[in-house]
Order: sequence, then structure tokens, then C-alpha cells
Amino acid sequence: MKIKQYHTINKYWADIGEFLLTNPVKHNIVIGQLDATLDRNKVLTNTQLFALFEYEQPILTAFKNRPNIILYGENYTHQHLHYLSDYFKSNAIELKGCIGETKLIEEFSKIYTTNYSIDKTLIGHKLERLETIKLSEGKIKKCNEFDLEFVTEWIEKFGIECNMPHRPNRSDLQAMIQQRIHQGSMYKWVVYNRPVSICGEIISNEYLSKISLVYTPPAFRNNGYAISCVWALSKLILERGQKTVCLFTDKSNPTSNKIYSQIGYRPVFEDYEISYQ
Repeated sequence: MKIKQYHTINKYWADIGEFLLTNPVKHNIVIGQLDATLDRNKVLTNTQLFALFEYEQPILTAFKNRPNIILYGENYTHQHLHYLSDYFKSNAIELKGCIGETKLIEEFSKIYTTNYSIDKTLIGHKLERLETIKLSEGKIKKCNEFDLEFVTEWIEKFGIECNMPHRPNRSDLQAMIQQRIHQGSMYKWVVYNRPVSICGEIISNEYLSKISLVYTPPAFRNNGYAISCVWALSKLILERGQKTVCLFTDKSNPTSNKIYSQIGYRPVFEDYEISYQ
């Protein structure tokens, strides 16, 4: 049993890429983060990548670019989790929390600390088949540079309503939205030339597409705008040739879980977000 830390994405991907691609929806966060890095040979400064091997086979992999880690594993044992926990502690790698599949994350957390709390349960959904639904009035359009202010404001409110940890400040958020608009990955549902809902394709690569940042202001809710926007974006992604489309919902929000199932998304796994005190 051994643990390797990687300092460039190319070296990490050479060892762990195949492992991650066995289930790209489950591993979407890391795949998306790696794909977004422009220079894969650049030495990482704000990101730490780890993998635990046994008999040269990857068992666990951890991604850390914030105080918490994203942890994935297959065929792991209690001993593997102890070994990883001891490695973090002995190398003074402090963790403030953990994200990943429920069973794995809770078992690891019990080993790492006696004081933790489950903050949120997220459901990963995969689009099995795009169902036919009745769309609301309006149509989907790509956001443009003139939409930057209202999209930034809506995404800021989205983060607050979802109680997202580590929310960026307004300036950084606006820069991120500006980049997504420039890339053509932010969309709006428009009724009589007025935007009433938004959503974004936040991951788009050869392995999968992920829809997120779905938000409708309170004044426009209960009109079917969000489900129409997500349905239309899902259709555009499929027409482009993408075979794997996914999105995530908060388990405590039955409304979003219901509307996405109407579109054709089916739950495939659950993640915990856990905090350490």
C-alpha cells in the first residue's frame, strides 16, 4: 500500500484517468476541475492531488483545492481509509470537510475525526432519455455580454439559497460568469424578450456534460420556466452528440428532484458534504 502526491495534472491523469472514467458522472467534479486547467504540465500551487495504490491499482483518490477534500474510491477497505487518514495527519494536511459518495465519506470521516456533521446530501442524476414535456411560453437563448449584471446577481442569489460553502466574492463571481458567457455556456429562458430563468453547462468535455446554476427569481417561479430551460439545454447538448449528461440536486429539495425526473434524469448515486469541527 502506498500513497502518491501529484504536482502536475498530466502525471495524475496518466495514473488515475482510467480509474475516474469508469464512472464519469460519479467523478464529475474532479474530471471537470482537471479539464478546466489550461496548462496540465504546470506545477500545481493551490491544488493537491493524491492517490492510494495497492498492488499498483488505484483504490482511493483525493482532490484538494479548498479546505475540504473530494474523495473517491473503489474496492477500498477500512484499512485503506485509516492509511489515508494517517497520511494526511502525519503530513500536516488539514481537512475542514469532505465531499463524496455517502458510505465512503461517512466511513472516512469517522476515522479522521470524532467531531463531524453532515451538511447536505446531493443526488447525482444522469439523463437516461429526454422525455417529451409541455414547455412554458418562451424560448432558450445564449446569454450575451449585456446579460452579465443580471446573471451575476441571480447566480449570487442561487449560491445563497443553496447555502453553498466557499462562495466567491462579487468580483470573482462576475469574472467567472463573464468567462462562461464568452464560452457560450450560460443560457436564459426568455419570455417576450425578458429573461425569466437561467441555467448553465458548467462541464463540457468528451466524457460528460453537467448542467447547473439553474435559477429562477421568486417573481417568475411556478410558471415552468426552469424545467423548460433545463429541458431545452439538455436537448441542445444531446443534439451536439454528447452521450452523458448529468446534474445534481439537493435531496432536501423535492421540487427540483421531481421536475428533473419529468425531463428524464434518473438518480444514480448520492454524495454527502461533511464538515469537520
